[in-house]
Amino acid sequence: MKQIAIGVSSCLLGHRVRYDGRDKRNSIVENELCSRFQCIPLCPEYAIGLGVPRAPVQLIQDGENFAVVGVADCSMDITTSLRGYADFVGNTLIDLCGYIFKSRSPTCGLTDTPVFDHHGKEVGKGRGEYAARLIRHCAALPAIDEIQLADPNLRQEFILQVETYSMSLKR
Repeated sequence: MKQIAIGVSSCLLGHRVRYDGRDKRNSIVENELCSRFQCIPLCPEYAIGLGVPRAPVQLIQDGENFAVVGVADCSMDITTSLRGYADFVGNTLIDLCGYIFKSRSPTCGLTDTPVFDHHGKEVGKGRGEYAARLIRHCAALPAIDEIQLADPNLRQEFILQVETYSMSLKR
């Protein structure tokens, strides 16, 4: 029987794809969720061609608009590429039944990504640009981050949502 597929930020699976060349291996993801689901590693920054290691990026807000730009060089704007990759994932990985995002990431954070103004001052928290676009594209897709997974109740709720979503795709 084919396992239910979920997308997972690659760094949470131990892939060394972060800007600093490190990973953020998560034992709950690896030991509990990947034994239950088929975990598809996805890293939008790496997928759009940014190397490892690479210059760090941050989420910038300008009025109602958001952009992902280099911390040291704001002319390095990867917003359009991230949006394109989110559209690609949403259109091609149609069997995904859930997604585990990396918290605080300017691309993948769900709720707690630091948002900065053009002067580098933190002005709030928000959603990473890739995660925001993918969730807009696939509004019903169950999504969680590794911080939320640490809560056993939220983890169980996510598992049930993924299984329910999977059943809705089979109809």
